[in-house]
Amino acid sequence: MVTDANGKFSIHAASTDVLQISSVGYTTQDIEVGNQTSFEVNLSEGEQLEEVVVTGMGITREAKSVGYAVTTIQSKELTKVGSPNFAAALYGKAPGVRIQQTQGGSIAGVSINVRGFSSLTGNVQPLVILNGVPVRNGGTGDSGKGENKFSQFGDEGRIRANGLVDINPEDIESLTILKGAAATALYGSEAANGVVMITSKQSRTKGISVDVNALWAVNQVAYVPQIQTEYGPGVYKSDWSPDQVAAGGFMTRDYNGQSYLSSSYSTRQWGPKFDGRPLLYWDGSIRNYEPISKDPWHELLRTGYNQTYNVAINQGNDWASTRFSYTF
Repeated sequence: MVTDANGKFSIHAASTDVLQISSVGYTTQDIEVGNQTSFEVNLSEGEQLEEVVVTGMGITREAKSVGYAVTTIQSKELTKVGSPNFAAALYGKAPGVRIQQTQGGSIAGVSINVRGFSSLTGNVQPLVILNGVPVRNGGTGDSGKGENKFSQFGDEGRIRANGLVDINPEDIESLTILKGAAATALYGSEAANGVVMITSKQSRTKGISVDVNALWAVNQVAYVPQIQTEYGPGVYKSDWSPDQVAAGGFMTRDYNGQSYLSSSYSTRQWGPKFDGRPLLYWDGSIRNYEPISKDPWHELLRTGYNQTYNVAINQGNDWASTRFSYTF
């Protein structure tokens, strides 16, 4: 719970409970409830830790000395909840950063928009720097043709896979997002939409160690449009011919010398009400006039599965460190 502006609080607790009082910049204090009904708590100042961020060209500076907005995310925040790719793991982790992943599962492209930057060319992706090396995050703005050559979406209406998808979350040590316009001075005009700086993991222990991680996720459709199963296809009632009016909305067709009732096929809804009567269909077969399925989405959409396995081998000594990581 949080105290009010004057530091007062009220809480229901048992005599065996322990209250933990904490505040930023002060040492946390534990108090046993016992038989006490009121408490006067005085916290002592704790050790002040200076936050260090990585800016341009691997230079580290104190966060409070940087003249522009900086957000740093540690690796445990990216891997706490299993995600198929690094960009999807950023959801909700950085304020002012919007993450969009298109249809296509774990291999679909991911769009990152920092502080709502926009562009006439449609390219709003930040510059991605991995260990000081730019990652060409293409594939999101040049898949169109002709007048749409600057469109962010491909001909099939989705963002194609880009460089962000190739980065494994398990290999990231920390991630820094430079949002302010002043950060552009570090990397030039390519950083006009912001900078995403990634530092990969390194071996920090002597000897050999092995890290193993596995992710298995299930993708299911959350919402689908409801399909009506009461009326069949047909034309508007105002367009019915006199024969259709007499037949209750059906059409009369001759087939192999016999006369049959048939539905007035059209892309429009609604036609006559489903009643199970036999009708002549377009392929010459006689079938009952009834909906094909009560749950057509079940026949179209299947459950998707994502599996990710990572093995990393670390080796270090007093002179050098080596890390090998393999992800399937």
